[in-house]
Amino acid sequence: MTPAAPSCDALPPHARHLVSALADPAAVLAFDLPTWDLVVRAARTAQLLGTLAARLEQGGLLPALPEPVRSHLRGASIESRFLRQMALVEIELVERAMRARDIPFVLLKGASYIEADLPVAAGRMLRDVDFLVPRARLDEAEAALLEAGWRADETLDEYDQRYYRAWSHQIPPLRRGGAPLEIDVHHAILPVTGRIRGDADALLRDAHTTGRGRRIPDPADHIVHAAVHLFQDSDCTSRLRDVVDVDAMCRHYAVNDPDFWGKLVRRAGLHGALRPVAYAIEFARGWFDTPVGDAFDAAWNRERRRGGTGWVIDRAQRSLPPPDPDRGPDPASRRAARWMLARSMWLRMPPWLLAYHAAMKGWRGVAGRPTRVGRADA
Repeated sequence: MTPAAPSCDALPPHARHLVSALADPAAVLAFDLPTWDLVVRAARTAQLLGTLAARLEQGGLLPALPEPVRSHLRGASIESRFLRQMALVEIELVERAMRARDIPFVLLKGASYIEADLPVAAGRMLRDVDFLVPRARLDEAEAALLEAGWRADETLDEYDQRYYRAWSHQIPPLRRGGAPLEIDVHHAILPVTGRIRGDADALLRDAHTTGRGRRIPDPADHIVHAAVHLFQDSDCTSRLRDVVDVDAMCRHYAVNDPDFWGKLVRRAGLHGALRPVAYAIEFARGWFDTPVGDAFDAAWNRERRRGGTGWVIDRAQRSLPPPDPDRGPDPASRRAARWMLARSMWLRMPPWLLAYHAAMKGWRGVAGRPTRVGRADA
């Protein structure tokens, strides 16, 4: 039996209104103040209020909105522009540190969207700047950054450090004194202990150079990374923004490349990530009506014959939206989130490590020292 596809109609009202506003900004003209109250709070929780503000501004719709709503949207727009400027500062300083030692690097996720001035960057609420360096140069890159003034979180203890350095795909986050954004230095796009690890060498090798001489992932790798970050490296709880990212990038890249969908299927296969990419695109299509090419549909039809996809889609449909601002997640959403958390940990760790990490978290929780790593959204 073919699993049910994600549907916007199945979303709870607050999430359905938010998705509607993002997909068709003109829909907000029918919102009353109680609806706006829900949408603004849900968008803020989902880190999408700046994105919503940017889309409404681009559509020339802000003057038609009630003043209390405009006030919230203006605040989000100001914050997103500030974070964009701070990200550009961090990118410039990272570039200087890496060039001083001739270490190649590729910007990832939000930093790469901003560097390439992609539509998905408009209104983005950044919290960190991610980039990838070759595994063989990781220690050298960390030393260069420490020398240039970045520092790791001093509250990370020996176990946290071991987790990052032995089992994760990045070193512990670094921050310059007074800077609002952390930097995350990756040597892979997925944990080295995970069932899917991706091909970091291929991502580095095939990266594109921007007009400023910086490197960002190939368009297909952009989407692969967003998809695996969502469906392979997170618990899918309140992660609507990742689906918005996938929708925006698919629309942007497919316009001028007739073979985009074929390339995406091939790159997803190269990274061993066809299934998480298929999940992400299926949610983008179901919620935002993303136009999808035949090459993807053929690959997705082959993939879901292997089974297990309906289970994930059903639970992700409940866990991905932001919680109801007034009531929080309903019981079904909480159950789905627990299942998706268990799935994410199983995908990221072999059984022996999962058991060890769970035991460590339990012991540290009893001792009043909660583990700061190993979260599904780390």
